[in-house]
Amino acid sequence: MLVLLGRPAPVPAVQVDVVAQVAALVYNHRMNRRGWNLRGSNKPIIRGPARSTWKGDLAATGTKRQRAQRRYRLRACDRCGRPGMDRHHRDGNTGNNEPENIEILCRRCHMEIDGRLDRFKATSASLRGPQPRKRCSNCERLSKPLRRGRCHACNEYLRRQGSERPYVIDGRSERLV
Repeated sequence: MLVLLGRPAPVPAVQVDVVAQVAALVYNHRMNRRGWNLRGSNKPIIRGPARSTWKGDLAATGTKRQRAQRRYRLRACDRCGRPGMDRHHRDGNTGNNEPENIEILCRRCHMEIDGRLDRFKATSASLRGPQPRKRCSNCERLSKPLRRGRCHACNEYLRRQGSERPYVIDGRSERLV
């Protein structure tokens, strides 16, 4: 402590913060009895620009998405009210995690916005309805779904035995070899 003209000098605020940090480290050191290598709950968690390894906009896309996941918890969909599943970046930039750029959406609404729902409907067999049965190339039975043009029994026989299943064209009786 500095003494000027019989009175103590005021301590700058920066010095007080450093003293508090050192006191906290000493306290943690005494509580741990492990030295200055802090682990577990005593290890300070530093996130954001204060961290020495912070990359900012140079971070990977997945890292930017994780930042949004930590910052914005899921709630009801902003468009339809169903349970939200995704955090949508309105401008498409995953690094822009400002509140006005993030929208909590259910999976269906997110796919509609991204244009994935139309492609999914066009390619999804379950949404196109039941498919007609087709004839097996080996036994001529009507079957679905076909595996390389064969019914399940003929395909499994070929896979296990290495040769076509020995059936007559009507598919009912085995051919004598």
